[in-house]
Amino acid sequence: MATQTFLFPGIDGSAALSRRLGDAYAGGLAGPHQLVRVGLAALGSEEVVSQGDEVLAVFASPRACADVAIQMQRALVVQAWPGTRRC
Repeated sequence: MATQTFLFPGIDGSAALSRRLGDAYAGGLAGPHQLVRVGLAALGSEEVVSQGDEVLAVFASPRACADVAIQMQRALVVQAWPGTRRC
């Protein structure tokens, strides 16, 4: 039996951000979702399902999961959202 590791990331404060941005929020998710999908493809992993800002993914190893999680965190730090200011 092979080890599988699951990642189910979400964006902290996404509900408030969604309310504030309205329809523009969905467009802002394209960047984070693309980042997840690129990371998954690079590591031979797969997306199970996505809903809103969350993407459930499965990995063949804990290391691959951690690598994608770190890549996602770094990219989200610089993510520009419509109608918001960067800190």
